[in-house]
Amino acid sequence: MNTETERLLRRVLHRIAEEAVPAGTDLWPGIRARLVTRSAHRLPARAAVLAATLTAVLVAVAYAGNPVVDALFKLVSGWEQAWRSGLAVPLGLEQSRDGWTVRLERAYADVNQVLVAFSVRGPAGVQLSVSPRAWLLDGAGRQIPGRVLIGVAGASDVLGLHVPPGEGVFIVSFDTWQMSRPAAEVALGLEIRLETLVPVENQDRPAEVPGRALAQRAVTQDLAGVFKFEFRLPVNPGKVLAEGVLASAGGIRATLKYLVLSPSQLKAEICFSGLAAEKWLPVALVVGPNGAVSDLSLVTAEGPGCFRYELNVGPNTLSAGRWQLKIAELVEKEPAESGRRLTGPWAFEFAVP
Repeated sequence: MNTETERLLRRVLHRIAEEAVPAGTDLWPGIRARLVTRSAHRLPARAAVLAATLTAVLVAVAYAGNPVVDALFKLVSGWEQAWRSGLAVPLGLEQSRDGWTVRLERAYADVNQVLVAFSVRGPAGVQLSVSPRAWLLDGAGRQIPGRVLIGVAGASDVLGLHVPPGEGVFIVSFDTWQMSRPAAEVALGLEIRLETLVPVENQDRPAEVPGRALAQRAVTQDLAGVFKFEFRLPVNPGKVLAEGVLASAGGIRATLKYLVLSPSQLKAEICFSGLAAEKWLPVALVVGPNGAVSDLSLVTAEGPGCFRYELNVGPNTLSAGRWQLKIAELVEKEPAESGRRLTGPWAFEFAVP
């Protein structure tokens, strides 16, 4: 992987993640009960690039023991702040099956998200070409799908690390707001399935289109079944920065239902009157005294007219003062070629103490 690509991946990728939360589910009562205000030390703001999410990003990078975990956490500023605070819990849980080994290295939880770092080692002589899928299970047995998966394998001059053949390290994130009930500590289950893509011959290939390469078909192949783990994590508190704030633009009213800052993430839920959220993509910015702040971000449709916006920055990135969460416009997702836009901005003010 070239240097430019790795630099881009440091600041990261775009894509909409559709989640399996029932439409209309009100998660706020449980979320509100989790939140406890606390102060935080601040570091200089760090710029990155706004991304509109992904379900999986495999970066051909690094490893030389556990230093790779540090390198991965540094890719996302909010994750790095949680990591450097010493709040991540060592797990050291390991399972092996059919020559494959999965080891849970560390995990972290706050009121906005759960992060789990794990390593994968394949059978001797096998080059790692694995795509893990992960689910979290809360105390009520509710299955919570992974939000973002970032993984490393291979070598990187940029990060100065190396992963032995057949090994890889990953971090996966989960949405705490989907958990069934608030608690200062949570009992969790984690299921990880190791899969790979295997090319297959297509006997019914359509005619070649001039000037366009035809992608090779592939099927998903299970490598070693499901690895199941159980552990407990303390849930680090956060702070409600705004709740029930209204804004209007172009005759469309929007409500910022709540905005929550945790040690690893700024998260909001925003609802638009009369819109079908699954058809639109909001273009969002967080703007403060020194301009816009950006890093890995996610936008998810959350029921009728509502979106969940997550910006992976922690308190150390947001300087004290007046800020805005601004929806610059809504872009129609389907059909993509329509280019239809609803112009804002819908601006919600909040204060960072």
